[in-house]
Amino acid sequence: MNHIKSASLYPLASGLLACALSAGCATAGGLPDAVQSRLHKVGVPTEALSVVIAPVQADLPALLSINAGQPRNPASVAKLITTAAALDTLGPDFVWHTNFYATGNVQAGLLLGDMVIQGGGDPKFVVERITAAMQILRAQGLKNIMGDLVLDSSAFSIPATDAGSFDGEVLRPYNVQPDALLVNFKSVVLKFDPQTTSGVATVTVEPPMAGLKVPRTVRLVKGRCGDWRAKLGGDLDQASVFRFNGRFPKSCGQQEWPVAYIAPDQYAGKALMGIWQSLGGTVTGKVRTGTTPTNAKLLLSSPSLPLRDIIADVNKFSNNVMAQQVFLTLGLSNPSQLAAFEDHALHTNSVATTRTTSTLLGSAFEAILPPAFAALPPSQVPWTTQPATFSAARTKVTQWWLSKVGTLADVPWVDNGSGLSRDGRISANGLVALLRHEANQPNFSDFFDSLGIAGVDGTVSRMGRDGSTPFASGNARLKTGTLKDVTAVAGYVTGRSGRQYVLAALVNHEDAPKARAALYQLVEWAANQ
Repeated sequence: MNHIKSASLYPLASGLLACALSAGCATAGGLPDAVQSRLHKVGVPTEALSVVIAPVQADLPALLSINAGQPRNPASVAKLITTAAALDTLGPDFVWHTNFYATGNVQAGLLLGDMVIQGGGDPKFVVERITAAMQILRAQGLKNIMGDLVLDSSAFSIPATDAGSFDGEVLRPYNVQPDALLVNFKSVVLKFDPQTTSGVATVTVEPPMAGLKVPRTVRLVKGRCGDWRAKLGGDLDQASVFRFNGRFPKSCGQQEWPVAYIAPDQYAGKALMGIWQSLGGTVTGKVRTGTTPTNAKLLLSSPSLPLRDIIADVNKFSNNVMAQQVFLTLGLSNPSQLAAFEDHALHTNSVATTRTTSTLLGSAFEAILPPAFAALPPSQVPWTTQPATFSAARTKVTQWWLSKVGTLADVPWVDNGSGLSRDGRISANGLVALLRHEANQPNFSDFFDSLGIAGVDGTVSRMGRDGSTPFASGNARLKTGTLKDVTAVAGYVTGRSGRQYVLAALVNHEDAPKARAALYQLVEWAANQ
């Protein structure tokens, strides 16, 4: 049996013992015994696997390399490309802005005109942040809108897509489509709280949705919790009313059920109107889509969380729609102008502005609050004339890759930035080049920290719970990817010697998901070096 030379500082005997106890030694074909055995057990041939394990230093040879140049579908591992490109080109402190405009004057708490909410692509414009922004508006004197609520999503140009086109699961939040004005991931959370004395569970909806009727209670039933969603018999296929035809098991305790709203094109309007009304505000007109008039006045500019926080959600928890929001931002003609716009709005001598900061949700929440609601015209916002497209984003990523990361042979094909695609492609060599590149960047700590810790958090929180990867648990930072015919993992592994390795492993096969344990054994093998 041949052994791949280890970088371990332990004596040879110790290394052989660890080899036997963990992922096994390398076979003549290159794969560790345990990996080869697991692949054979689930019927996945070696030809379906690509893997490279190498020191993080680019000038050192790989420890293991099989089918390294074969382009394969990486599934959600593609998010590494999106987040790395964003960190490199936008910087970790980059923020998006959602702007609130008025088409008329504010008098005695009344806006005599429309309120326009202009989306800037914020990937996490969620209920708490929306509520905080609207509370700031109300604190500044705006109580009621004597006009329409206009929603401007023109920063992104995205073809209409059926939410269920990928796998038919229209109510699954992972299938939500991107939007320049992405509100709360276009999802609702149904909350059930058993009241045993009255025999019912109360039902609440977050966010409050204007025009959506939901039963206030559902009857309780005895028995095991089990598949409580099925027992509820939920009918969630109507945009105006949700129904429950079953019962809620009281043994379940409090539960939450997140679902993608069945009418995504109506979601932002219903949610924003519902939140405004819940704060005591009114709108005399209707909700409609439109673009921001050139004579509109800025009421408030609500910044997002910084990019470093956004990519942590993208990578640790594999959030698809957030990844696509970041990807599309790369397709703006010049994303850096967004930061320049904020700086101009805050420091220009032509417009008197003040800046307020609170510590909402533990992060800075800054707002531009012009006296008398006077501010910059929307014509000075760069994305209003050149909306982002997926095609433009792919071009920017390719340009970045060729200038910073790798060769033409390893250029990835990134469909939408999330990996939720049948067409995405990258080789193991390409992923290793990416990981090595990021390890030498000044913002590497933000990239590294965004990855899941093996056995601790993110999509790899359960890795090694069975004791199968004792060396890797806590010593690997990883991004996983899974589709019905894809399983993949890539990231950084710290070996027993203290040396750091990069790892990329991809399986494309009809039984690929069954090979997940084999890929984790590759991580363990790297950790044992």
